[in-house]
Amino acid sequence: MKLNSNSYGFIFLMIVMVFIIAWSLGMKSIESKLLPLIVSGVILILAAFGLRNELGKQKITAATDKTEKQKQSRPQMHKYLRNLAWVFGFGVSIYLIGFLAAMTFFIFAYMKWLGTSWRMAIIFTIVTPVIMYFGFYKGLNTDLYPGLLLLALTH
Repeated sequence: MKLNSNSYGFIFLMIVMVFIIAWSLGMKSIESKLLPLIVSGVILILAAFGLRNELGKQKITAATDKTEKQKQSRPQMHKYLRNLAWVFGFGVSIYLIGFLAAMTFFIFAYMKWLGTSWRMAIIFTIVTPVIMYFGFYKGLNTDLYPGLLLLALTH
């Protein structure tokens, strides 16, 4: 079975997440290792499902015309770069304005960019940070990164 570029991407992502899990298990305190373990574990599971779906698609597309198959397997680099820009922007905003503020802004912006209704975007923009705040900050007593701007203002 021949793997396409999406399959290689999922395999690479799974390998990186396994290394992050192994690295975070070596951390001393539970507070510092909890978030990387949860996030990388979820990404690892989602990447495994994505790889399974890609392998299932290959069985379906094997019966299609050869030109149609070449057209489907050709990577569209601008889509990857656009998504990479969102991820990079999210990381930079976490560093600058803090985790909760960045997450709130990016949930709203990304949902509106995808074409979600105003009502759903506002609901998710409010509910997700509230869950993260009470789940991690209050429930697990874990500090969420406040951001470079807040740290500069308080010191």
